[in-house]
Amino acid sequence: AAEVEAEFRLDPERSAALSEALGREAPADGRWRLTRRLSAAGRGRCSLNGEPVSRDALQAGALGLVELFGQGSAQRLLDPEAQLELLDAAAGTQALSRRCASELEALSDLARQHDHLLHEERESRARWSDLQRERHALAELAPEEGEYGQLLDRLVVLQERSRRASALVAVDEGLSGGSDERGGLLERLHLACANLEQLQVAWSELGAACEQLTTAADLVQQAAHEVAGVRAEESFDHRELEQVR
Repeated sequence: AAEVEAEFRLDPERSAALSEALGREAPADGRWRLTRRLSAAGRGRCSLNGEPVSRDALQAGALGLVELFGQGSAQRLLDPEAQLELLDAAAGTQALSRRCASELEALSDLARQHDHLLHEERESRARWSDLQRERHALAELAPEEGEYGQLLDRLVVLQERSRRASALVAVDEGLSGGSDERGGLLERLHLACANLEQLQVAWSELGAACEQLTTAADLVQQAAHEVAGVRAEESFDHRELEQVR
């Protein structure tokens, strides 16, 4: 296992920039302590002022202070941005590269604003054309003094009539059924009346059947009494039958 530690004392401006890049609070004395531990298995750990930090974040934030290497670091050479960074570092144009990137971002932002303004301009022109057509149409009407107010009053009256007409249509459809498969209120009331009439007829028929059943029950009960009387009068001894056999 191995451990490497480095301490950097930065001026306030550089310390603030590093603090912003790493998302960490800057030390009051401007001292930054970077530690890299490497185990025997090859796994490494980084810390910043005693707090864990990822190698990528540390490498990005501490650019220019220290160069970190580890497993897979060679793969970074395939990254186009890393290649540009190495080229700028070799040419000593890092500041120029950062300024160009900032100006390019500003230019892209201006291009987006330009496209947005063009879109708003097209919409404004279309709206202006609509207003011009409406103005010409009003000019052709040549309304007299006070006529415009009368038209507005008439519009309010017509809108109210339209709402009433819509309400009447809704009520009429509710009563007549309209497109409802179940039918309207009137149709359902007629159907209910027809069902009641059928029940009334069926009830009359059931009443007659009940009277007939009651009569039949009385006859059966009377016959049962008669059979019981005859049975009581007739005496029969089974033993006498056995003797005869």
